[in-house]
Amino acid sequence: MTARRRVLAIGGAAAAALVAAAFAAGPELADGERLRPRAAAALGALAGRELAVSGPLSFSLFPPALRIADARISAAGAPEDELRAAAIALRLAPAPLLAGRVRIAGAQLVEPEFRLARGRDGAPNWQLAAWEALVRGGADAAPENVSVARGRAAWRGPDGAEYEIADLDFALERAPGGALRAEGWASWDGLPLAWTAARDGAALHARIESEGAVATFAGQAPDGGGLSGRAELEADPRALARALAPFPALAPPPGAALAFAARVDWKDGRLAARDAAARLGDSALSGAFSVSAAAPRRFALDLRAARFDLDSWIAEDGWRALAAAVLPADLGGEIAIAVESLRAGGRTLRGAALDAALDGG
Repeated sequence: MTARRRVLAIGGAAAAALVAAAFAAGPELADGERLRPRAAAALGALAGRELAVSGPLSFSLFPPALRIADARISAAGAPEDELRAAAIALRLAPAPLLAGRVRIAGAQLVEPEFRLARGRDGAPNWQLAAWEALVRGGADAAPENVSVARGRAAWRGPDGAEYEIADLDFALERAPGGALRAEGWASWDGLPLAWTAARDGAALHARIESEGAVATFAGQAPDGGGLSGRAELEADPRALARALAPFPALAPPPGAALAFAARVDWKDGRLAARDAAARLGDSALSGAFSVSAAAPRRFALDLRAARFDLDSWIAEDGWRALAAAVLPADLGGEIAIAVESLRAGGRTLRGAALDAALDGG
């Protein structure tokens, strides 16, 4: 038997097995509604909890696939949907169907709306257990690819602040060896974003770009969770001015840009940066900082500079705005700043130093 005939024979045998499975399953496959509990269980395995899935469901055998129109997904018993989509198309692994099981091999979400949130204790309302296992070495239950088209995401933080991401397009693929690659595009408050990420074992590389700004990370994502590696950020004058726009007391001098690099560690809602070096405008700075997002929020800042012109970064009436600023009541931390030559309040201070502690805002 030639190689071509062997391939045709194998393909024919696989098709025959699927046809046999279809006849054996009978009305269970003919009626997609009968697969709803199994589809919900398969999606729940990815989410790490029991899910409720609603929306008209249809099944096709060649290729094996489920399609849920006008889909609504929520935690079992929850009053609010966490995901809505015009359609969810699930590509099914053929072999498990022979045993009457549903395993999702691929997923496409069309016009989805995600509702994500973190409580005041920092706990999220999502938990992708199987995906976390996949990212840390592979899991048979995880899809080989996932894509999102024309999506939106609403995010609510522990402090109740809400954010929205629109025009979300995203694709994730897993190679046979377990390596992952993802890329996506979105719009946040009208600002376009593009990102790529690649993971092989514990090694992780990521890049995020926006108008005039680029952030990169290269390091490790260990099995215990979190991130550890080198992060870099560059922002041109336009991007820096845009980032500081929410702070009316600050106004960067014309042409000022930002370049930043540090060793960073992130785990359990705490970010720490060490060996940090930055160029802000015409000033060079170094030091370390840490911040915890979970309540009670804490931070620590250790900053060193040879010279810094603070006046050039303060807007008109900015000093008055800073004096009237009210900090969050649950914020606390420590500050240590040393500048050899500091320009502030129209005066030049030599050997300026500040050591302070903040508690309860």
